[in-house]
Amino acid sequence: MSEILKIEPLSKGKYVVALEHAPYETPCYITSWLASQSIPVKEIKVWEREPFPDHNEVLLLIIMGGPMNIYEHDIFPWLILEKKYIKEIIDLSIPVLGICLGAQLIADVLGGVVTRLPVPEFGWTHICRNNEHKIHSEIDHLFPNTLEIFQWHQDTFSIPEKAVHLYSSQTCTNQAFIYADFVIGLQFHPELYENDILNFLMLVEKDTGITEDEYPKMDILDRIFLYQQGIEFLEKLLIFLLSSSKNSLL
Repeated sequence: MSEILKIEPLSKGKYVVALEHAPYETPCYITSWLASQSIPVKEIKVWEREPFPDHNEVLLLIIMGGPMNIYEHDIFPWLILEKKYIKEIIDLSIPVLGICLGAQLIADVLGGVVTRLPVPEFGWTHICRNNEHKIHSEIDHLFPNTLEIFQWHQDTFSIPEKAVHLYSSQTCTNQAFIYADFVIGLQFHPELYENDILNFLMLVEKDTGITEDEYPKMDILDRIFLYQQGIEFLEKLLIFLLSSSKNSLL
């Protein structure tokens, strides 16, 4: 049963904003959980040049994944404007959550570097908590020591200066970070239900040309029940980020 979010009633015109970069990279569980909390969400199709909302209307900015690379400005010129908007939101201390491409965009905005992975990560991956750098005790419980989580990426980010490195996998050292206690970047996908994963695989093959020979499709399907770990992890992050949003107050 979903935990009830304890924040002040929302002022008119305030909502969660989700920046989307492809039709198959939607907020999925995030949207349904927000609906259960009576929190409105505005989905912005960045690739269709939909305008960014006013900063004062944003409770939480969520930046979704996508098949492009964050440095492909010549092919996707809207990336430049999106990065500017993300930086403005962070500078205003509005909570931000980036998933996959979204985490890479945040890392870039904060001075990190995004590069190609030697080997892409597709499918279920075991990630471990990095305990070398401590985070505040009041948020430590949000990040379990290990997770089995869904991945789909070929790039990786460096950990921005002053950000805390949270997770690593055997293939990709930098899996997650938290910056200033209100900006979180996740290289992985915790937002997908079982049916979302099935739909994702179908559409991403069609859109990117990646075939079944290039990723462990049968293992993904055999262990699809692992999606629940991502859902439980994500719900705690959403509660924390929304509770810390200054825009949630009347």
